[in-house]
Amino acid sequence: MFQGDLGIPTVLMGFALPDARIHAPNERLHLPTFFRSVQTCQAFLDAIGTTVASHSELPGRQILAVR
Repeated sequence: MFQGDLGIPTVLMGFALPDARIHAPNERLHLPTFFRSVQTCQAFLDAIGTTVASHSELPGRQILAVR
């Protein structure tokens, strides 16, 4: 839907351990995994921001700056 409606690619990232029991009554999230996932998302956004900034001169591109 994001690709079709907004014209932008979508990236889904899941962070969990095999025994996390996702969406079960006893679901849990390992805190070190959570903090590492935050770092991963920050690094990903930084890399995407660098890539987008280097392509900002392309016609028809709108750049959304997130600070």
